[in-house]
Amino acid sequence: MIILRTGAVLLLFSVGIGCGLGKYVSLRHNITASNSMSPTIEPGDHYASMGIKNNDLDPLQRLDIVVYKHPPVPERRIDENTRFTHRIVGLSGEKVEIKEGVIFINDVQLDESSFQKLPSKDTHKAVVVPPNEYFLLGDNRNYSEDSRYVGTVKREDIDGKVTTIIRKTDYDNGKRW
Repeated sequence: MIILRTGAVLLLFSVGIGCGLGKYVSLRHNITASNSMSPTIEPGDHYASMGIKNNDLDPLQRLDIVVYKHPPVPERRIDENTRFTHRIVGLSGEKVEIKEGVIFINDVQLDESSFQKLPSKDTHKAVVVPPNEYFLLGDNRNYSEDSRYVGTVKREDIDGKVTTIIRKTDYDNGKRW
């Protein structure tokens, strides 16, 4: 009888915790619609993102690829359910500047050799990233509507980090997580 009660208490406790986690944890399956993250994530590729919405528990770092929501733009069919995917370049309090495609963080050139990106000759004036916000860029800078155009992104609008990428052809051939 005691074992039954203990089991019931543990079950209720587990369900309670599980129901409340949705406020803090997100897990999503996404399919890329644009080429803003090419060649890292191509149109049609599938990817998983997971995140803890509390930055103290799961701090976001430079060069993480994140999924975030964008303010709604009805005429462009962007609503509250639309998600964008870009790479974190600038962290809170940092000065970010782009000179002919080269990124400078606090006047020091950013090393982007750990991933492939498509070159650009873009120039963007210096901006200081506000507290609890991030400066995001796509890997395909010539075709990416990112922080250069829409501004910095608030931490609360970031759903999570990209954890796994599966190419469209692999997914179509049955590859899954």
